[in-house]
Parts: sequence; structure tokens; C-alpha cells
Amino acid sequence: MGLELHLLDKEENTMKFFVISAYHPDSTRCEKNPKIHNSFLESLLELYAKAPRDATIISGEDINANLGHNMQSTTEDNNQQVSKLTGPFGTFELPNERGIKVGHILDIAELTSASTWFQKKNGRYDTHFDHRHSQR
Repeated sequence: MGLELHLLDKEENTMKFFVISAYHPDSTRCEKNPKIHNSFLESLLELYAKAPRDATIISGEDINANLGHNMQSTTEDNNQQVSKLTGPFGTFELPNERGIKVGHILDIAELTSASTWFQKKNGRYDTHFDHRHSQR
């Protein structure tokens, strides 16, 4: 399920967002039944398709996969430019099998993984930080 938000900016222009929160099945469950992850990805793609064309999709996901650095789209847009699905700062250099599948879904939905475009501080992950061990 997605949440459609309409917000007004300072000039009273409407900004539209389609917000999704998703937790991908973990690899242990999927190893026992590989169809689980594929079915989940199909459902996620259907959810992306429900977003209004004029809305920005914001999807917070725990993908339980390694996306890798600088994954590129397999299709080219009208300008013949290859779009990037991930940036240079992903946690893992190379994608694993699940990451390749998630990358394919990003490609179809014309999305990118935002967390891979920003350099993290040493020793920190994309989605988890234990504040008990932080220096103040």
C-alpha cells in the first residue's frame, strides 16, 4: 500500500508524493522458497505502477540485498543516455543475486537508490547505526 501526499510549497504550488515503506523477505526464507522474493518484487512493481504519474515516489525499503556501486540501466531513455540505478557509495561494491533482481525492478520503475549517492562515515551502514557506540 502506498500513501499519496499533496503538500504546498512556499509559492502555494502543489507537490505530490507517493510514499511506500517495504521490508523485503529475508534471504533465509527465500532460500527455502525462491518464489517468495520474486512474488514480492512483482507486488512491489505493481505498487510503483499505482503511483500517480505526476507524483514523486519515495520508497523506504529494507531490501535485504547488496545493490553494488554504479549499477546502470539496461534500457536507454529517449536521449540515449544510460541511467544509473545506484551511485558510487553503496555499502557493497558488487551486487549479489538479490541485488541484481532489485536493480531490475528499479530500472523498470525508473527509480534510483538514493542512499548509494552519498558517502557514509567510516564504519556506518546505509540503514543501521547503533547510537550507543557513537562519540559525542
